[in-house]
Amino acid sequence: MYDWNAPATLAYWPGQADLPEKACATLTDAIREADASDGRTPWIITLTGEILRPQEIAALQLEGARATKGRRLGFLQPSRRSRPASAT
Repeated sequence: MYDWNAPATLAYWPGQADLPEKACATLTDAIREADASDGRTPWIITLTGEILRPQEIAALQLEGARATKGRRLGFLQPSRRSRPASAT
């Protein structure tokens, strides 16, 4: 569904001077950094232009916390099987 390793932009609405848009190295990082506290409303724009709304971000954060028993978004990390084998 999403390319978790592609760059994404984290933004807050309404725009706030102390919360400028932030380019994140990966979608996983953007989800981790999205903060809905203090009345903040995070939005994420993926490299392909898809927009993750605040409710979707919160659901992904919650799902990640449940799946890893407290470690946030561990399920979004690539599995060991998807990493290339080291040449030793």
